[in-house]
Amino acid sequence: MIFRSRQPAFTFLELVLAMAMVSMLALSLYASLRVGFKARDTAIRAIGPVRATEIAATLIQRDLESALPPTGILAGPFIGQLSAENALNTSALEYYCLGQGPEHPDPTGQGGIRRINLLVTTLPDGTPNVLVRQITSNLLAPSGAEYDQEVLCRGVRTFALQYWDGTIWQDTWDSTEFDNSLPIAVQLTLGIDWPAPRTNTTLTNAPPTHQIVRTIRLACYRDMQAEAAASTAAGATGGATGGASSGSSQRAPASGGASQGGGR
Repeated sequence: MIFRSRQPAFTFLELVLAMAMVSMLALSLYASLRVGFKARDTAIRAIGPVRATEIAATLIQRDLESALPPTGILAGPFIGQLSAENALNTSALEYYCLGQGPEHPDPTGQGGIRRINLLVTTLPDGTPNVLVRQITSNLLAPSGAEYDQEVLCRGVRTFALQYWDGTIWQDTWDSTEFDNSLPIAVQLTLGIDWPAPRTNTTLTNAPPTHQIVRTIRLACYRDMQAEAAASTAAGATGGATGGASSGSSQRAPASGGASQGGGR
């Protein structure tokens, strides 16, 4: 009788136990990954609107701080008004500033004069409530010159601009009606939804997911009240000086007549 040596191998029970252990490890790995993805999505939902509003506000602030007075070369009026392109009652602003467009870089590296249009509009693909910045770099081109359009943020619920004239905040500003001058400061209020809605829904009742308010001081503004006060003071000083000179000239002949009488 021939006895064959038994070769070592796994039993069926050992295979079942090994597969069960592998399944438990895979399940725990899946649970860990699911928790990690949920944490990532929560962080994105929390940071996304803050980051979007901060970037958009920073770009707008950079342009407004370099806004040019309407009396300069190639510089047009500073016009802020309420937009009628959407149902959110947002603001729209057109002005000129120093900078560099994305599609028309200045080879000198010093930037140039460009026209900026800020407004909330609907994109050609149907995305509503999008804050865009339209940049026109070639100001010597005909009136129908093309502009470069940048999307600053989506899902805009609030985009309001107010203009400080030294006394009150104005909802609109037309430099042609304010002696071709810029406002002292611009207050920006920007509120967005996150994630941005895919359909044009009414957003006026619910509070915004995130809102930022920033006051931007313009460097080239004209303080019209200070100029008026200085002009009034100069006029009053000139009138007082003129009156004093007139009184002196009127008293001089009297003094001469007295001295002549004394001589006689």
